[in-house]
Amino acid sequence: EMWGYAIASSAVGLRHTLFADFQVEPGALSSRAQLERFTERYWILHYTYQFEYYLDSTPCRPWMIGEYSLDKRHFSDAYPQRPLPLPPPKANVAAFWLVGAINEAMGNITDW
Repeated sequence: EMWGYAIASSAVGLRHTLFADFQVEPGALSSRAQLERFTERYWILHYTYQFEYYLDSTPCRPWMIGEYSLDKRHFSDAYPQRPLPLPPPKANVAAFWLVGAINEAMGNITDW
């Protein structure tokens, strides 16, 4: 749908305003600079990358499944159990925000 919208809006001459910090795609390996003022700076969190950590809060290398793992791909066949566990204590701010948002949403859906 992203490409369809981009091509169609261009074809009809729809103008857009660009925001430098409109969307963030965080994961366990996101830099501190990328996540600075995270909740005020970005409009959209695009949940693309996984949050994979060792229990001591060290991020895992790319494509490794950590001792703590928050990855939407784990829920392809079944809904996650409520509540999702919190990330390790020194995980980045985006991991805590995302778990909080998901837990809040699940808590507001009757019979989750």
